[in-house]
Amino acid sequence: LMGRVKTVVLDKTGTVTEGKPRLTDMACNNIEETELLRLAAAVEQPSGHPLSLAVLEAAEERNIPIPAVTDFAQREGGGVSACWEGHRLYGGNGKYMTVVAGGRVVGRGHNLVETLTDVTAHAEMQAITAAADTLGGKYLQECTLYVTVEPCVMCAGALAWSQIGRIVYGAADAKRGYSRFGKELLHPRTEVVSGVLAAECEKLMTDFFAKLR
Repeated sequence: LMGRVKTVVLDKTGTVTEGKPRLTDMACNNIEETELLRLAAAVEQPSGHPLSLAVLEAAEERNIPIPAVTDFAQREGGGVSACWEGHRLYGGNGKYMTVVAGGRVVGRGHNLVETLTDVTAHAEMQAITAAADTLGGKYLQECTLYVTVEPCVMCAGALAWSQIGRIVYGAADAKRGYSRFGKELLHPRTEVVSGVLAAECEKLMTDFFAKLR
């Protein structure tokens, strides 16, 4: 096989791509395909990754102007990110969490357990650390954590110590969710909103962990 293939690329999701990658289709949700491709090309532009080049090529073929970005960052196994007009753009795989204070995003995180070989590197933990660093303090009483799936016991404990004001999550976790072991794990003043886009979140997590197997 190797004798017949010019290029083999190990992409961000752990699958093997033979030959030169090419973007042939896009799945869009609440965004125009042209706008999605424009922003995807913007964040992928500095990367140089073969899959990033495929996105750029597709944008150029459609004569889509690619905006310039700043503060580009790339983490092995964690995709890429960059700033554009005050917004943080992300590309690649990962389970992302966002912490918001006063309508402003103060921290984001995604699951780095496999990347760091660290069982404590859950997305919530990354987001808490990022938010505390941005705000310059360990308490997050005025913050809201938006999370795809119900936090585990470990993350609930960390959220309790941070005294976070509100937690909003989509899919429940019947096996490892904190509520199975007791809702008192959270700070008594923390408000919890659950079941937001639950079906969509559950599918997102099912697809994410399927790629890790």
